Amino acid sequence: MNAERRLTKLIASQFLADDVSVDLSVFSSIDDDAAELLTGYRNEEFLSLGGLTQLPDSVAEILGSGYPGSLELSGLKTLSDKAARGLARSQGESICLEGLTTLSELTAQYLSNYSGLIWLGGLTNLSANAIQSLSQSKGDLALGGDGYHHSAATRPTPDELARRIQAAITSKG
Repeated sequence: MNAERRLTKLIASQFLADDVSVDLSVFSSIDDDAAELLTGYRNEEFLSLGGLTQLPDSVAEILGSGYPGSLELSGLKTLSDKAARGLARSQGESICLEGLTTLSELTAQYLSNYSGLIWLGGLTNLSANAIQSLSQSKGDLALGGDGYHHSAATRPTPDELARRIQAAITSKG
């Protein structure tokens, strides 16, 4: 079994000093003070934290309200309602949550308030209410298959989007 690799303030400082010297994707957990430092990262358009398998609510709030770029969090298998609320505050262009297979209704509701692109291609199970929340999304959704819409100009109606979300999920099951 792999030991947890924690992203600490010291490691985050090393990354900020030389972003090629540290591969952030190898860390499965992150400390609050490391997240605070990483909100200052400006060398890329996105922050790749795809190895995280857990995201404390406090870290989601820090990243959502402080980091201005896109967030890559594809290693997460679960996302709490509070963490979703924190991430939805992000002003970044996108949030990648491809590792999630399901969302609670409240998590879907919070994520639907995000104005950027949310990558949710791993979803395989959603309640009708969660689908309805996502179909009202302020931003764009990438669900794989037929569930993606490109922009407000080509956005389907909420009913059509709900149908596409259901079709995308069903095709994976």
